[in-house]
Amino acid sequence: MRQRLKKCQCQTVEGVRYALALILTAAFALVLAAAGTGELGAAIPTKAAAYPARAATYPGAAYPEATYPEAAYPEGAYPEGAATCRARKDRKRRMVAALEEQGYFQPGVPLSYREQDFLHRACAEFQVPYGLALAIIEQETQFQNISNAGGSCLGYMQIMPRWHRDRMAALGVDDLMEPYGNFRVGCSYLAELLAQYGIDGALSAYRYGTPGSSAYSASVMDRYAKWEDLIDG
Repeated sequence: MRQRLKKCQCQTVEGVRYALALILTAAFALVLAAAGTGELGAAIPTKAAAYPARAATYPGAAYPEATYPEAAYPEGAYPEGAATCRARKDRKRRMVAALEEQGYFQPGVPLSYREQDFLHRACAEFQVPYGLALAIIEQETQFQNISNAGGSCLGYMQIMPRWHRDRMAALGVDDLMEPYGNFRVGCSYLAELLAQYGIDGALSAYRYGTPGSSAYSASVMDRYAKWEDLIDG
């Protein structure tokens, strides 16, 4: 009974966290859309850092100049004026700061803020604990979006496409190297396993295809505890 009560309490707290985070992210998406980026996180730095005054300060490959219009357009040439651009960037900075304060974006998580948002959304969609998803990604790839085993395991969560073609089709995912699609397929599969086997068996099944205790599941659980401490910090 205590375990069930604790589980319900955790789910309630996590549900409230997701609800608040999604409200903030929705507002953030509107700000980005107004700024003309058209994509959540496109102008967000990987780590929590203040934006310099001009885009020229940033490496061009990581932060396209078009993201910071006054660097590409003189003040009189930009259609809406540099002051409007600065105001929009200020709004984005405030929104990022609010999401950091709320804990939705974590500088200590080695994913870009855009990828953190994708993972939050996938976890919320399939009711998978965010810290557990982080633990699996760390265990599988050390937060690298890579292809292993001759291309049979793909992306952050090392999905094997030959075993998940139906799942991919149902979710509308056709590229497992794209982070959001990879997270959705991985979290969908993990949620299915959790419902069948519980957490320890599910983790072994995720890795080996069969449930049960294993060194893999023990390692993921250790990492899970670490990420939960950071998230709840």
